[in-house]
Amino acid sequence: MLRETAEMPAADVLTADTLIVGGGLAGLTLARELAQAGQQVAIFESGGTTIEPALEALNDGVTRLHGPDGQQRNLGAYLRESRCRCLGGSGNLWGGKCAELDPIDFEHRRWINHSGWPFSYEDFKPYLDRACFVMEIPVFNRQAAIDPDDPRAPLSINTERVITTGLRRYSAIAGKAPQNHFARFVRDIAHLPGVTICLHATVVELLSDPDKAGTITSLRIKASDGQFITARGQRVVLAAGGLENARILLTGGRNGRPLGSNPDLIGRYFMGHVMYRQTTESPPTNTLELDISAEHLRLYLDKDPTQPQGTLQLARRAQKRYRLPNTSITLEPRDATSPSVPVFFMSEQQPNPESCVTLDENCDANGIRRLCLDWRFTAADFAGMAQAVELMGAELEDAGIGRLNCTIDQQRLVTWADSARHHMGTTRMHEQPSQGVVDVNCRVHGQEGLYVVGTSVFPTGGISNPTLSIIALTLRLADHILVR
Repeated sequence: MLRETAEMPAADVLTADTLIVGGGLAGLTLARELAQAGQQVAIFESGGTTIEPALEALNDGVTRLHGPDGQQRNLGAYLRESRCRCLGGSGNLWGGKCAELDPIDFEHRRWINHSGWPFSYEDFKPYLDRACFVMEIPVFNRQAAIDPDDPRAPLSINTERVITTGLRRYSAIAGKAPQNHFARFVRDIAHLPGVTICLHATVVELLSDPDKAGTITSLRIKASDGQFITARGQRVVLAAGGLENARILLTGGRNGRPLGSNPDLIGRYFMGHVMYRQTTESPPTNTLELDISAEHLRLYLDKDPTQPQGTLQLARRAQKRYRLPNTSITLEPRDATSPSVPVFFMSEQQPNPESCVTLDENCDANGIRRLCLDWRFTAADFAGMAQAVELMGAELEDAGIGRLNCTIDQQRLVTWADSARHHMGTTRMHEQPSQGVVDVNCRVHGQEGLYVVGTSVFPTGGISNPTLSIIALTLRLADHILVR
């Protein structure tokens, strides 16, 4: 059921088993799982059913991209344009690309500070498979044998010593997909028995249970007409995105203090994905000059969203041997008459506590302090990408695939960076409260009844589009809630 919060009596207290902050893919998926198990669920979405500029302005803030040698770049409207305050959340801006995190992404790697998830890829894989079902795509199978005569077969280069293939699939349940499957996905969940979605409902305060210290059970919500309502439940789940989850925790409860047992960690370890390409050079650089027929590269060159697509990726063995971050090379659309293929590079950003979001002194229209994002890359980030690209380029040439022409000018990488909408790490997951904001079950350390789900809990980001992992984490959280 969809409800306009402004039409609800201010004196009423809305009650449900689970209160979910945010009506994006994570919040909607969680609501469906819990409602189908018989729970009463209420979602509080700050926006409406369509994008409204006045509400998008609530996302405004300051963003600065920093390089290791003092380079700095103002990213302008990034905080507004990289997310969406609307039912469906940033799924309205999503193109549907789905990929699994790699097994090595979950491991503690001695050469990546603060790396390691509190569970393994093998533990997470069943949820990734279920997430594929939710997104209506085939399950990823790393063990599947592929016919080498298949025109979309992945390259096999020197037994994957340096280069492997990363697979991506496209879901039609995406706001940017040409069909209306995304609208159907949202509508079907909204109409489920037991689900109430409150629109134009901005959460301004998390309220503690007066009889249980340290337990969050209620929300104070501001409607579009300025009135306030209260919602009460057994638990609260923040599913408002990688930036807004941190903002809500930093804003805190009635005393205005950040929540959790270690509030200094909230907002730290921000990680994002940036693509490094050079599009202003003449002639263009960062290209793969092919020595083989493009037919052998259809998996990487053909951008048909109904088919799986591939990226060239630094193999696990190379990452471990050379102590490098996960890195990929993506082949872009090419002129069929040219042997030159434009490429861009993407490398995993290492977790860095100095890369963070904080609260600015300026407030939005609801009186909530805006975010300030200081997005910081280290020398190790840039050097790791440069070495990985060099290794992969040498391997491609040795295998007779082609010659990778590129210039990794570390002084200009901040200028070249093309930022994706992937906001990760600001409420990171760790078993120890001294090193994470949430525990292995996504519960905020030191707070009963308060959970966080989404990219903000990622300990590391890998190089995969995060949506499939968001859905998988949400399914895992649903299972935890239902067995408590």
